[in-house]
Amino acid sequence: MKYFLTILILTTFFGAVNAQKNVVVSEMKMADIPAGKYKPFFVTKSDKPLQVTAFKMDETAVTNLEYLEFVKANPQWRKSKVNRLFAYTNYLKYWESDLSIGNINKNLYNSPVVYVSWFAAQAYSKWKNKKLPTIAQWEFAS
Repeated sequence: MKYFLTILILTTFFGAVNAQKNVVVSEMKMADIPAGKYKPFFVTKSDKPLQVTAFKMDETAVTNLEYLEFVKANPQWRKSKVNRLFAYTNYLKYWESDLSIGNINKNLYNSPVVYVSWFAAQAYSKWKNKKLPTIAQWEFAS
């Protein structure tokens, strides 16, 4: 479950999109998250608040169209080619094929991508010159 949630926090924002082939990429929007303390959701040995340093986090979730651009640029992450050690059998299960979300799934184009693994999210983040937030950063931002 945390792997699916993690990918949802990564993003860039796509501008006007009329079809899967006509993707226009806009500038990434990131929020500045200030440093602070929080009490973790999961109990720790000390049960004391944790300190988190300031960081940046994308403002919106990674969409299917954004992830499609990643898959096009990184063939090893296509549905049929992904190493099953790094992705579940239901990886990108709503997509029609390796390089098509599908006309029947037009309502998913700008929806958050789901059914990706932590490894896929990590690869996407690296491709975007970003990093996945830590559990502490994720909980603090929440």
